[in-house]
Amino acid sequence: MSLAYRPEIDGLRAVAVVPVILFHAGVDAFSGGYVGVDVFFVISGYLITALIYREMVTGRFSLLRFYERRARRILPALLTVCALCIPFAWWWLLPDDLEMFSQTLIATNLFASNIFFWRTIDYFSAPAEMTVLLHTWSLAVEEQFYLLFPLGLMMLHRLSRHVLLGVMLLAFLASLALAEWGTNYNHAHASFYLLPTRAWEFMAGAMAALLLHEGRRPFLGRWNGVAALLGVAMIMIAVLAFDEEVPTPGLLTLVPVLGTCLVILFAGRDDLAGRLLSLRPVVGIGLISYSAYLFHQPVLVFARERLMQSLTPWTIVGLCLLILVLSVLSWRFVEQPVRNRQLVGVRQVVQGSVAATLALVAFGFYSSMTDGLPGRIMPEVVAIAAEKHHTNDRANGCQVNQGQRQSIDTLCVFHGDSDQLVAVWGDSHATPLVRGLAKELVRHGYGVKQMVHTNCLPFVGYQRSDGNSSCTRFNEMILDYMIHADEIEYVVMLARFPMQLTGEMFDNNEGGVELGHPIKALPLESFDGDQDRIALLREGARSTIRALTDSGKKVVLVYPVPEVGWDVPKYIAKSKLYETPITRPVSTSHEIFLQRVATSYEFLDSLGENEALVRVKPESLFCNTHLEARCVAELNGEMLYYDDSHLNSLGSKLLVSHILKRMDARGWSLDDRQATVRLSEGIRRGD
Repeated sequence: MSLAYRPEIDGLRAVAVVPVILFHAGVDAFSGGYVGVDVFFVISGYLITALIYREMVTGRFSLLRFYERRARRILPALLTVCALCIPFAWWWLLPDDLEMFSQTLIATNLFASNIFFWRTIDYFSAPAEMTVLLHTWSLAVEEQFYLLFPLGLMMLHRLSRHVLLGVMLLAFLASLALAEWGTNYNHAHASFYLLPTRAWEFMAGAMAALLLHEGRRPFLGRWNGVAALLGVAMIMIAVLAFDEEVPTPGLLTLVPVLGTCLVILFAGRDDLAGRLLSLRPVVGIGLISYSAYLFHQPVLVFARERLMQSLTPWTIVGLCLLILVLSVLSWRFVEQPVRNRQLVGVRQVVQGSVAATLALVAFGFYSSMTDGLPGRIMPEVVAIAAEKHHTNDRANGCQVNQGQRQSIDTLCVFHGDSDQLVAVWGDSHATPLVRGLAKELVRHGYGVKQMVHTNCLPFVGYQRSDGNSSCTRFNEMILDYMIHADEIEYVVMLARFPMQLTGEMFDNNEGGVELGHPIKALPLESFDGDQDRIALLREGARSTIRALTDSGKKVVLVYPVPEVGWDVPKYIAKSKLYETPITRPVSTSHEIFLQRVATSYEFLDSLGENEALVRVKPESLFCNTHLEARCVAELNGEMLYYDDSHLNSLGSKLLVSHILKRMDARGWSLDDRQATVRLSEGIRRGD
C-alpha cells in the first residue's frame, strides 16, 4: 500500500539538497548549508515510518520486501557513482589520496563510512573538503537506521498510537540529550557522525508520520499556512545563519529539524508554503535530489584536484550545471528503471548489487594494500608528494589535540637527561621547531620540552571560537607550571596568530586559497566588536609574557611563519603529473603577506619591551630575500613546507638557526651554559 503522493515533500528535498551542494562548493552565503542533511534525516524518518506503520496496521508488512525497496532506492545510484569515481581517482589522485579514497570506498560500500570518518576526519576541516566520498557518512547513518528501526517498530506497533508516540518521544529526548552532551563535552566527532546522536532527527519525522496517520492532520485553521511558512523560514535561517562554529547536532539543530516537521505537518496544496514547494522546478530538483547529493561531492573534489586552485564563482556555476545533468541522467537511467519491478526483478537487484559491491570493495582493498598504487605515476611525482611526510614525526606524536586532557608529566621531553630545558609553547606551527631545536641544543646541554596544542595560541585568557575548552585549560596548566619550573630557562613561543586574530583562512590572491574553516580567538570575558576583542586578547598575552619574564624566564617570541595557500608538495607534484610546469619557485607575494599579518604584527608589537624578551621574524628569512617581493616556499629546488603553512624539516632547520642567531645577538650565549655543564661534569668525576 503506497502513500499518497505529496509534491511538497519532494520540494522539501530540494530545499535540503541545494544548500548542501552550495555549502560544499564554498559559497559563503550558505555557511549553514550542511543542515540540509538534518532535513533529509527528518524526511526519511517521516516517510519510512508512515510506510511501515501503515503496512503493519493492515497486516501487509514484510521485512524482506522493505529491505528490497531500500536496496532498489539506494544501491544502484550509489554503486554507479562509486564506480564512476574510480577512473578519475586513478588519473588524478596522488598515492596517499588514492589510498584514502580506497579506504572510504570500502567503508561506503559496507555502510560504515560514518564510523570511518568519525575515526579519521573532522567534517569541517580542510582534508574533509578534499575527501571524495565524505558525504556518504549520512547514507551510512540512514542505512543503520533502516536496519534497526523496522525491527523496533515490529515489536512495538501493537501498542496504541498514543503510547507509541510516547515511546518515540522518549527516544527523541534521550538521543537529543546525548547529542547535546557529546557535541559540547569533547565527543564532537562521534556526536556528529554516529546514529545514536542522530536518531532524534529521524524520530522527529517518525512522530510526524504517526500524527498524520490515516490522513489525520493537525488543524490550526487558517494558521496552518502560517505554521508551514514558519517551518520553511526556520530551515532557511539555519542555512544562512549557521556556520561551522554552531555546535551540531545539539539544541540549535532543533531549528531546522522542527522547521522540517512544521512543513511536513502543515504544508498542503492550499497554502503558500505548499504551493511554493510544489512548483514544478522545485519538485523536479527534489526528484533528482538523491542523485544530486551523491554526485555533488565527487564533482567538486575532482574539480579542485584537477584545477589545483579554489573554485571561482563561474566555475561553481558550471559545476552545479554538471551536477544537475549527471543527476538527471542518473535518475532517468539508473534510479527509475531499477525501482520498476517489472523491468528489474528481485534476483537481478540482489545479484547485481552483490557483484558490484564485491568488485568495488576488492578494488578498495587492493589499492589500499598497495599504498595507493604508486606505480600509476612517475617515480619523481611520488617522491615529491611524499614530502608531506617530512613533518618531524616524533614531535608530531607529542602534539596535544582537541579535547585531550594531559598532565605536565606526560608532555614530551627531548633529551630529557638534561637538567635545564627550553620550552616550545604554541600550536602546530611550533611543532616543527621542536626536533630542530633539540638537535642543536643537546650539544649545549639543554633538553627541549614540547608544549603544543593544536590550534591553540600560547597565552592565557582566551578561548577558541569552536567552544572547545581543552585549549584554555592547557594554557593555564602550562603557564602555572613554567613560572614555578626552575628547569625551564628559555621559552620559545610560536603560533598561527593571523588565522585566529582575523578569523579567516589564507588566500594568496593567486589561486591558492586555503581550505577548511578558521578558528577564532575569543576573550574569556564578554566583548563588543572586534577592536574590543583584540584589546582584551592583548591583555591576556601581555600578562602571560610578564608572568614568564618576572619568573626569570627568557622568552623568544616568534612572529608568524608565512603561509603559502597551496599545499606545496601536492602543488608541485600535481604540476608535474598534469604536465603544467611551474615557471618559478613556489612563492607568494610579500605584499599579500604584509596585509595578512598586519593585525598580528600590531598585536605582537604591542606586548611591550623587555630585556628578557627577543622577537624573531621569519619574514626576514623567507621574504624579499631569495626572491624580490616574494616569500619563498622552496629554495634551490628543495621544499620548505610539508603542506600549505607548516614548515618541513628543512624549513624548520633554517628557522631554528635564525632563532639561535637572534638569541646570540641578544647576548644569550648558549655556549656559557655548555661550559658550565662541562665544568660541573668534571667536578662530579673528580677531574
